[in-house]
Amino acid sequence: MRKFSLRAIASGILSLVGCSPSVEPEVPPDIPAKLNDADEYHEFAEFIPENPERPFYFAFSMLHQPDPVLRNRIASTDSIPTYMKEVERTVKEYLETIPEDSGRTCSIVFALKPGRQSRFWVEYHPEPLPGPIHDELVKRLEALEAPMVRDGPVSIAMFGLLWGGIGRENHPNFSMVPKEWQEAAGGIIPDGPLSKLWPD
Repeated sequence: MRKFSLRAIASGILSLVGCSPSVEPEVPPDIPAKLNDADEYHEFAEFIPENPERPFYFAFSMLHQPDPVLRNRIASTDSIPTYMKEVERTVKEYLETIPEDSGRTCSIVFALKPGRQSRFWVEYHPEPLPGPIHDELVKRLEALEAPMVRDGPVSIAMFGLLWGGIGRENHPNFSMVPKEWQEAAGGIIPDGPLSKLWPD
């Protein structure tokens, strides 16, 4: 799978504040499954502080779709950053209620569909959270009021550190695309995988 540099990905993030992503509109986004290779590491290490806030530090995010698609599907550009702040707040508040565990990276991918529908996929590295804790986190995230989208799904990946992460020197591993999406495959992200995993 062809790799994007994080600098190209980060330019897509800026579309939330009026800049255009680097992906050409006629080319389906070719998203790497993970950001963990040595040649990529130096590009995203700058997003990870030496002493990140605990219990959760939101490091950076990535849009799965190019700007023309987002402009058509997002009803209000202000609604997405606001929603992401609510996601961050919800994760922090929940983790504050449970005992501190070993540091991990955390990849939170959410998809939005018309009718204010949302679904979340959360993955961790180097090991998952216990099932009940993970399930409760996803439950709280999916209880948030989703922003309005139209004419198809919108998806965003948010990357953070739980309890300080694993240190920049250990090459933190972030999942760009959930494992479940990779297994479903089929077509452009997110429309293809979601048509199988979350049909209308």
